[in-house]
Amino acid sequence: MHCARNRRLRLAHRGARARPTLGLLALLAGSACSDRQDATVGPEITPNLMSTIVTGRAAANLDGNGRFRLKGPPESGARQLAEREAKALAELWPEQFGAWIRPALEREHGGSIEFALLKVCGRPLYAESPFEPFDSDIITDPMAAVAQRVFGPWWLFNLCNASDIPQVSLAVSAYSTDLTIKDGRLDGPVLGGEWFSAEGIPLGAADEFILSPERSAERVASQSKRRIRDVPRLIIPLRREGFPNHPYWMLELEESVSVQSKAGHLREENRLYIGRRPTGHSNTLAVAALDQPAELPISYPSNIRVGAPKGPREYRVVRARRRVELPISYEPVTLPAR
Repeated sequence: MHCARNRRLRLAHRGARARPTLGLLALLAGSACSDRQDATVGPEITPNLMSTIVTGRAAANLDGNGRFRLKGPPESGARQLAEREAKALAELWPEQFGAWIRPALEREHGGSIEFALLKVCGRPLYAESPFEPFDSDIITDPMAAVAQRVFGPWWLFNLCNASDIPQVSLAVSAYSTDLTIKDGRLDGPVLGGEWFSAEGIPLGAADEFILSPERSAERVASQSKRRIRDVPRLIIPLRREGFPNHPYWMLELEESVSVQSKAGHLREENRLYIGRRPTGHSNTLAVAALDQPAELPISYPSNIRVGAPKGPREYRVVRARRRVELPISYEPVTLPAR
């Protein structure tokens, strides 16, 4: 699905145990594989602390509680779900679909999950896509719309138990505009998928699962000894890097800093990324890889129709254009001792 060579979509009928989707379509993962503040993960986030680690636009966009005013979906371009719309879908997901993937989620969480009691909690986060929307004539095909959701922006929510402990990370595609709510239940088209991506949050690890923007700024500023000059932006990775539940925060530094790659190479950077990779237990630093393609070839099955007889799959290839200011490939780095 990431490229034309060997990544494909495969169908799963209504009721199938399709982990990342509503159950109508499962995506082959290819090579991919809370808002609570906890003093154990760093100093307490306070307005005073934040004022010491930010400058420029970052400082201008702090509220009275020391929290960043984050941007949501753009007002122009392809239609996207607003926060309230995405939240309404997220609220109905646990009981209606969570049980389908209960074993996987409980294994990831490390304990039992009572799906009937789960509720949206904490601070919703909007994660941008590094790709431009597909051309409008392409997404008239339901399978192309699925492909666009894979590579598009997502809303990220925590689902908490009755004690307000985050247990599940639920991502809702911002392009899930074909879902509706009827009689208190989610309803969607016969063909589709990739509306949701869920992952169990390990016990005791909610604060590290997806860092808050303030914690990401504190951690990067502390490690780099540089102030943050712009509001952090949350970026969705390619599926070979992880699911939507594994985004990177992008942090702009007031001055460049020397970073070291795994191969030992040094380079100067004023933009760092921080995020937890799949199966990782802590957040790691990265920079944009030097080689950033302008576009990626994406293939999807183009001859799937409701009621049509089965036959050989036909695939169409489209070019997903990268947004010039955002990377799609990253390189893990460390900061040499100062």
